[in-house]
Amino acid sequence: MARGKFYELSKNVFNLGVLDPDALPASEGSWFEELKGGAREESLEALFQLFKAVGFEVGVVEHMGETIPYVIFNENGKMKWFSENYDNFKKMAAETDLKAFATRSTAELRFTICDEWADAVYMDEELHYMDEFIRTADVGEKYYFGNVVLAH
Repeated sequence: MARGKFYELSKNVFNLGVLDPDALPASEGSWFEELKGGAREESLEALFQLFKAVGFEVGVVEHMGETIPYVIFNENGKMKWFSENYDNFKKMAAETDLKAFATRSTAELRFTICDEWADAVYMDEELHYMDEFIRTADVGEKYYFGNVVLAH
């Protein structure tokens, strides 16, 4: 079963291609494989459909004979991306009393804030949860996509 995908992003197309599955820290029983060709394109297309659905701008640029996909984030899109999770967070928080908060797992509540098992972003030699990356991504800037790695 796959954990998710790691998408390499950079604001500079010259910094792409550094995400190497062999260099990622594997925990016991985990492994990584780079998605190439059609598998990479299908993965990016699925992600871009989600991005377009909330209003992020997606496109491609030509660079040194390669087609490089990109995304531009905006505030309205960020709010749409998180709207369902925010509603779930508010509902769960309202239904949780101090006893439940002090004695039960908060994992479900935490996942409304940041899904740590969803896809992730590799940028500036660091992995970021997708939700946290989208929250902190600069509005109006192009983020270019490079390698895609599947985590098992």
